[in-house]
Amino acid sequence: MYYSYKGNYPTPAPSRIRLSNGLTKTDPIAQEDFESCGYFQVENPPVPEIHQTLKWIDNKWVLKNKTDEEIKDIWEEIRRIGDLKIKEMEWRYYRYYRHERLGLAQVDSIQNLDAYVQALADITKQENPFNIIWPSL
Repeated sequence: MYYSYKGNYPTPAPSRIRLSNGLTKTDPIAQEDFESCGYFQVENPPVPEIHQTLKWIDNKWVLKNKTDEEIKDIWEEIRRIGDLKIKEMEWRYYRYYRHERLGLAQVDSIQNLDAYVQALADITKQENPFNIIWPSL
């Protein structure tokens, strides 16, 4: 069960409260003691879908769709992760070209490397930032 203290964002019930007379009380705490200290009981929060955020507005839980700015931030994070994955592949390119120059057997297919890196570069062309399908090598 959650409690809101004077309308603030709800948290699980505190295990200790300060009564109006200055004394404190610990578990078990009666409902009337919570109320006398400014706490009110709140239902457990709903679980937001991936495209939603959970807000506490006017003493109630509200599910809101993410804003355009929040979605833009999600796309930026997806791009950042894709760029990191591309950077993690650089050593394989270096190995490929070193083996080519030295006439050694190749470990990777350059076509597969290129296709994978290009898919990572195109990751933000997917339509839904909440259902990204990451490529695999």
